[in-house]
Amino acid sequence: MRGLLHAGIEIDVFPIYPLDPALWRYVPHILNDSILPISRIHHVSLGRTLPLTRPLSMTRLPRFLKGAAPIGISAARFGIRPLAKSAYAFLKAWATAQQYYNANYDHILSYWGSYAATYAYLFHGLTNQKIPFSMFLHAGDLYEDQVYLEEKL
Repeated sequence: MRGLLHAGIEIDVFPIYPLDPALWRYVPHILNDSILPISRIHHVSLGRTLPLTRPLSMTRLPRFLKGAAPIGISAARFGIRPLAKSAYAFLKAWATAQQYYNANYDHILSYWGSYAATYAYLFHGLTNQKIPFSMFLHAGDLYEDQVYLEEKL
């Protein structure tokens, strides 16, 4: 991320969990607020999922269900915990797409291949499928709860 920022690329970060100011002290100095302003970090609450009745939302619902259904089926094979975490990612993706539908992104990148990638994958599918989607994989992504991993790749 630091290299991209240094090259002049604007980065927006969409964390899957609510922001916890007590954890900011763990952010490396090379990514502090002067490098990646906190205004570029967007936590979208689950409350944003509630306006499902807007006409624009309803037109995207089939696309959302087409992406979420196979992930849910994959998650169910791994048990209730992965299914619940995937459902949370579904809601986050829906809420973020509601709020940032018209954002002009050049690339969607997930830093993790697990539930964060599910969130980014569905957000990508709900916004602009013509731009690239990619994800970083870590050891945990490869060896734990591989929910829909092959398809996301």
